[in-house]
Amino acid sequence: MFELILSDLNNCISDPTDSTIRNKLETTLIEGVKKSVTDAAFRSQLGCSPEFWRIACLTLVKFAQEPTAHTCLVVLLKLVRNAVVNENVNQQLAIEFGALNEIEKIINGCLGSHDQEAITIMQIGTQAICNMLTGNMIGSKLVWKEWMRDADRGRVYSGLLAINDDGVIMATMILILNCIRNSEELCQIMVNAKTGVAMLNSILNDLERLHNDEQNKNFELGYAIISQLIDYGHFITIYKAIENTSDNKMNGRLTMLIKVLDSKIHAYKEGEVPDFLGHTELKKISELVRQLCQRAIFVMNQVIEGQQQEQDISSVLEIDDVSEVYTALVLILQTSSTLLTLNDQGHTVFKEMLIEDDTLKSVTDLLICCETMDQKKQPGFNYLKRDSVRLLGALCHEDRRMQDKIREIGGIPIILAQCKIEDANPYLREYAILALRNILKDNHENQAIIAELEPKEAVQTDELTEMGLKAKLVNGEVKLEKA
Repeated sequence: MFELILSDLNNCISDPTDSTIRNKLETTLIEGVKKSVTDAAFRSQLGCSPEFWRIACLTLVKFAQEPTAHTCLVVLLKLVRNAVVNENVNQQLAIEFGALNEIEKIINGCLGSHDQEAITIMQIGTQAICNMLTGNMIGSKLVWKEWMRDADRGRVYSGLLAINDDGVIMATMILILNCIRNSEELCQIMVNAKTGVAMLNSILNDLERLHNDEQNKNFELGYAIISQLIDYGHFITIYKAIENTSDNKMNGRLTMLIKVLDSKIHAYKEGEVPDFLGHTELKKISELVRQLCQRAIFVMNQVIEGQQQEQDISSVLEIDDVSEVYTALVLILQTSSTLLTLNDQGHTVFKEMLIEDDTLKSVTDLLICCETMDQKKQPGFNYLKRDSVRLLGALCHEDRRMQDKIREIGGIPIILAQCKIEDANPYLREYAILALRNILKDNHENQAIIAELEPKEAVQTDELTEMGLKAKLVNGEVKLEKA
């Protein structure tokens, strides 16, 4: 079989347009592919032959130039892909004879096409390159550096990530992950290279597209790539690389980056600040709480103002921006609360950052704004009240400064007003009760405010009406009677 493959490849190089010669080669290659799947000795013999790689590379060039030879090209790519699996010698020979470069050129030529034939070539070609580099530490290091340095070559892979085909995206993500996995050096190079940033933008776009299907294999691969980079301390670098500094608006890529970070924090061993969160990462999270609160308050005020003036809200707000701000804010509030409840010393450092950024005031203002939105029957901001109350309670836990501050800014009544059940804010009442406990503990001034409060009216809720009950205020106490 080995000699037959070499012979038929040589014959086809002489005249790739001869259909008889090409058909014979196709049959031989198909048999070779089948044999390479089950016969490790055959794979080794084929892949360690310099003559095979010399002829294979020449044939790849010929087939790429001959439109009628694409079927043979696909089968040859499969054989090349199989010939380098887990064989360092074979991998190095493939790279040295130029197989990787030739396949890369073929893929580049297919990027502008969306027909199934081109997609198949891109997928199998990427798999072949991946097999040349997987487990090949020396080769992958050299090739990765070249991709990050040469924008034209690196652009091929960000282009593959933009192809609307799960198979192509999967092959490309596996290739990228295998190159950077457990390599601090290659991760560092990626986040600082324009080519690497282009890849990251494409990966985050794919994560955004797949976020409703987190069991999807491509979502898992994209998550693993971003996770690996965060593990090496590159959250801030990625954030700065993909944010839009011209208008400071949130975008889907930033939201997905924050989502990956939030997920990693929640999955980390209980009670400790994760190793990948240094001072700069914690400071960024603190800043984001304040910035996103301010942005959300602006959005809500615009909604309220638009309602008062009977304006179409879409005329004054960009819906996509509103959605991203809302999603990112919910994530960052949850992340901050989680970090504040950790037991190790790191949570104290983070809390001081939040205090320095006046987070208590920002989150209280957000909660007040949310309550105003509720009163005006404006839906669409689920979980914000719950997560705001949770964070305020965590800030006030055994901290006299924060207890006094929330009293001084008038936050106690608004926390008290959250002791209710809301479908849009699960466990809101429970978090409000816990927050009040933290606010009132050993603080007589705060306790006095609660003691001075008097009931003004009994609120008739829809739930009471449905049960046929009516709420009445009798001598300062709420009484229920049949309606």
